[in-house]
Amino acid sequence: MVRVFITYYSIMNVLGFILMAIDKLQAKRHKGRVPEKYLLIIAVLGGGFGVTNAMLLCHHKLSKPRFYMMAPLVTTLQLIALLYCLVYLRQ
Repeated sequence: MVRVFITYYSIMNVLGFILMAIDKLQAKRHKGRVPEKYLLIIAVLGGGFGVTNAMLLCHHKLSKPRFYMMAPLVTTLQLIALLYCLVYLRQ
């Protein structure tokens, strides 16, 4: 069961990071963008850490309060949930 959680969170975080990086690249090129709601949905569904890291590393969405407040909050809540699952579901 723990492997399922780790695999799921890993996939979602890689996906979140990649989508944020693609959106930043598309913004620089003035091309089609990834809708903000998709980025936030990925963050809420488990990709918060990837989205937050991409936001900081790519300097993307830092001027949007919805992102610079929500992404770290979601990441913190996900880490708490993941730690809970690792500690209490192993018993």
